[in-house]
Amino acid sequence: MVILILLLQIVVFPNFFLERLKVDLILLLVIAYALLKGSSEGLIFGLTAGLLCDCFIGQPFGLQIVLKALCGFAAGKLHDMYFENQLGVPLLAASALFILDEIVQRICYWLFYGGVFWPKGAYWKGIGILFLQQLVIFGLLYYMVRYLLHWQTRGEARLRK
Repeated sequence: MVILILLLQIVVFPNFFLERLKVDLILLLVIAYALLKGSSEGLIFGLTAGLLCDCFIGQPFGLQIVLKALCGFAAGKLHDMYFENQLGVPLLAASALFILDEIVQRICYWLFYGGVFWPKGAYWKGIGILFLQQLVIFGLLYYMVRYLLHWQTRGEARLRK
């Protein structure tokens, strides 16, 4: 699942959406998986997804590993605090983690590349649209992951019988 989403993010989205859709699908997948499975599985899934991102996306090595692992662990802490079929808590968690991810990305950009920490006006015009795009895609991805995990659980139950 991670490799398919990574291919979508690297190959499909830039070619078909002309880079208008700059959503971090791997981050969304890690948050959705961690919300549904818990903090320990979210941490491991985040580490694995971050390692794959670091191998294929050009940033300082280790940054994506740490970010995805932290997001997976933090989202997983909310696992038992809501009903799976309600999207309110997952959307709030995803919103907070998007903001955290963006702040850490800006700090790393500033530290590693000497860029401006607080971007100019054009950046802020696009960030609101990006935020809404990520929330919509997160909602769809959350229910897809939820369906796949329930399908896997039903399949395992049938094998035990």
